[in-house]
Amino acid sequence: GFTIELNHAATGRRIEGRGVRASTDDDILSVDMVWMSDVTEGVAAVDTLTKENQRLIEKNDRLQSALDGLVSPVWLRDDDLSLIYCNAAYVRAVDARSSSDVTSRGREIAPRAAVREVRALAAAARASGITRSAPFHMVIDGSRRLMEVTENPVSLNRHEDDSNKSEYGEDTPSLFGDGSGLMTAGVAYDVTRQEELETRLSRETASHAEVLERLGTAIAVFGAD
Repeated sequence: GFTIELNHAATGRRIEGRGVRASTDDDILSVDMVWMSDVTEGVAAVDTLTKENQRLIEKNDRLQSALDGLVSPVWLRDDDLSLIYCNAAYVRAVDARSSSDVTSRGREIAPRAAVREVRALAAAARASGITRSAPFHMVIDGSRRLMEVTENPVSLNRHEDDSNKSEYGEDTPSLFGDGSGLMTAGVAYDVTRQEELETRLSRETASHAEVLERLGTAIAVFGAD
């Protein structure tokens, strides 16, 4: 048997030829059968889908490279607040093997005592549709850091009117169980340096005040009035 694709010389359409040998049980009679089918539309559709798939792969690779190039941990949560993606910085922060290791085990970037608060932050952002942020102390690369965690609501339904409609006008199944198509994108910024500067400023201010208080000279500060 065989299957080949041919170009029709007169019309330029794509023809699929299939051949098979059929015979009786006693092999007395054998017949070669050939089918010719016009597969022009099917081949065109496959070519279009192949090009689109390649374009999406290239786009995904570029986005992945960009996110992995960031020094800040980045992650995505689904409608159940479960981790479904993280970048390379997140993997390093939690000392995991890979992104799939993080998502399969649900490894939160926050310490165990603060996991509930971080998930609550994501839940609040998703419910309100407003970005939420809060500081959390974490151990990153063996040192205690202050990280500003931000959760942003992200909707997959870019066009509310027709995003869930198929080509026949029927509703298509949503990616998420509740049908909202809403997830959250999180990022953690290292603000340890800011905390250190604020602490240093507070100490210097307190030191100056203590020096003034210990002086035997009476001191007063007057305003513009």
